[in-house]
Amino acid sequence: MGVTSRERSSEVQRFQLLAGLGDRIREIDDPAELAFAAAELLGKHFGISRAGYGTIDLEKETIVIDRDWNAPGIRSLAGTLNFRDYGSYVDDLKRGETVVFENAETDPRTHDHAEALKAISAQSVINMPVTERGGLVALLYLNHSEPRHWTPAEVALVSEVADRTRTAIERLRAEKALRENAERLAFLDRLGREISPATDADAVMEVTTRLLGEHLGVSICAYADMEPDQDHFTIRGDWSAPGSPSIRGYYSLADFGRLAVGNLTANRPLVIN
Repeated sequence: MGVTSRERSSEVQRFQLLAGLGDRIREIDDPAELAFAAAELLGKHFGISRAGYGTIDLEKETIVIDRDWNAPGIRSLAGTLNFRDYGSYVDDLKRGETVVFENAETDPRTHDHAEALKAISAQSVINMPVTERGGLVALLYLNHSEPRHWTPAEVALVSEVADRTRTAIERLRAEKALRENAERLAFLDRLGREISPATDADAVMEVTTRLLGEHLGVSICAYADMEPDQDHFTIRGDWSAPGSPSIRGYYSLADFGRLAVGNLTANRPLVIN
């Protein structure tokens, strides 16, 4: 049998989608932006309500979505969703299986939660697992607000896009890790060279706070000496970026709150984003 015009058109559209994805892979150097670009291409290609990429926590049975592509009038799902709120198909995902259902009202995994799915414009769904190093870490998902038949060719295309996107994201992460390691080694080399002429501890810390503050791009970098009571401390030296005040002085750890006291007395770093 010959190739029909519909099949020929479908193949052309498939080629255009993958070519567009290839362009995005070459142009984008941020993993999150690349994931969104892949979702946007799929959403527009299939003319559906939503497409997105989220990270999975299998133990908690949740997906965290930073950003998704949505058709006009469709709200974003950005945030954290619990799979059990929408049916039992998370069990399939845990086995690494692709989840496809055409109508939440008739699929046995979702019929008891059909209204919840329809409320988020996901009456019809493809959930494509994304694995790294043998484990499920993310999900490429397609949602449509109405019942929709997904052909095997469409599911295969989504799988191909997911695989190409995953490979590209892994490459970007590896390249970023190499850059960060090179920057770290260069910083440590410079630090070693600049503190070598220092003749006392204060001179060492003056150079260290300046270089570390500049390297991290922060406003202030300081060091302190703790008193024997493990509460009071003196900031004897600091580096401040232009426009930022010095914070040298005498302080009580308790003034910084219970979190600071608990972490530092337990020899844990205190990190506040």
